[in-house]
Amino acid sequence: MANIDLSLIGLGADPTFLAAQLTPNQFVTFGTFLAIGAGISTLSLIRFGNWVTTALTAVALPFAFAPLFTINIAQPMWLQTHPLLPFGASKKLDSDDRAFTWNDRSRTALPIVEAGNQRKNLLLVYLEGVSEVSLRNGDMPNLQALAETQTYYSRYFAHQLVTVNGLYSTLTGQLPTFTGSSSDLLWFDMKANDAEVAGSLPNRLSAIGYHTAFIQSAELSFMSKDKMLPILGFDEIKGDGAFEAWHSRNGWGVDDLTLFENVIATIDVQPEEQPWMIATLTTGTHAPYNIPSDFLPSEPSDRIRALKWADEAVGFLTQALEARNLLENTIVVFTSDESREQSGGTPLEDEIALNWLPLIILDSDSPAGESRDYIMASDLPFLLMGKVTGTEQAISRATSEPIVFGNIIGRRFFWYEPTSLELWACDTADFACGQYSEVADLGDLSQISSVKKAFFPNLQAVVNGQ
Repeated sequence: MANIDLSLIGLGADPTFLAAQLTPNQFVTFGTFLAIGAGISTLSLIRFGNWVTTALTAVALPFAFAPLFTINIAQPMWLQTHPLLPFGASKKLDSDDRAFTWNDRSRTALPIVEAGNQRKNLLLVYLEGVSEVSLRNGDMPNLQALAETQTYYSRYFAHQLVTVNGLYSTLTGQLPTFTGSSSDLLWFDMKANDAEVAGSLPNRLSAIGYHTAFIQSAELSFMSKDKMLPILGFDEIKGDGAFEAWHSRNGWGVDDLTLFENVIATIDVQPEEQPWMIATLTTGTHAPYNIPSDFLPSEPSDRIRALKWADEAVGFLTQALEARNLLENTIVVFTSDESREQSGGTPLEDEIALNWLPLIILDSDSPAGESRDYIMASDLPFLLMGKVTGTEQAISRATSEPIVFGNIIGRRFFWYEPTSLELWACDTADFACGQYSEVADLGDLSQISSVKKAFFPNLQAVVNGQ
């Protein structure tokens, strides 16, 4: 029962969610299980049937409880692993008593900044489920061109999966939870008087005179954004229902190009004398993908079509900003909330790809080029506050501190020490971990050849705040 998240049971009545789950592979799997069940039931009715049934069950059980490593996370399945199928635990592993230190587990709040001479506009664009792999695969040429000509952080990692975890860290500068179930999210616990809420990026900018807005395609009540975004400091929020026309729409709302057209329309009515921060979240690259039916129908998959349509929208947005001469006094950020892309490499690389996101910043005062410094989602608001206000805002994480990220749905946790070049990949159920040495670059794991497997109770204690 530990693998069953009852908080998700209501999604069984959501037609958009169901459309994202019912892939051809799912139907094949269900059909196979039904056929096996019918066959076993029939055998039990004939002579010697009970003996045959017992034998078949004995053969099937090892497969039913074997580790599940064949899920294709690039497919539109939110849960990524079936909640009724347990992972095989490594019961015979030794315990390693290595000590772990995590000094920056409790992050400082974003500092108060006085209104100065520089107050640039900020446009923060979250491209739903788009990963660094999406960028490198060549399916998004407009975004790739920006990476080549603007400030490009190629080692940017989200702390956690689930969209609101991404919003939580990138707007407050705080860490999400790393253990528990996908319902154990700090997003839902936020209160207006919380220090991390009062110190969020939109609240800090609102305090120095910014107009703040959040615009998304989906219904605002989903993930309680209608309640949480205002206390984070957004003066204006728009979601499904705010759009009168569109190129395409589905249960997630309007398509990405329609969303960005609305963003531009919102910018057009802002008073010239007041700076603004606008954050926008797409949904077109979340299954079931939202693409006009006549757009690139010959592409091999709807996922590719969705990425290319999102890229068309990125091209429109940057051109519209340039045509309005806004790029001189506006910082534009293209990133993502989480990833839904596999790397095509090893299982470890596929797992890490779920947290490896693009981060491209258009800023007339920042040098163009690629940075391979590790930037985490919780570092982003500190980085942006400094760029927007022209102040030096050091990221909250010391460079000697570990890089931490996870997958709360798949029960995965990663701890990387840049100083020792060691990486731990763990199952959060019992912190059975693989320890990898000489990992010089999280973006290139092709040279990893050996792994030590053990339980790491002290790492579990540190992650759980003990």
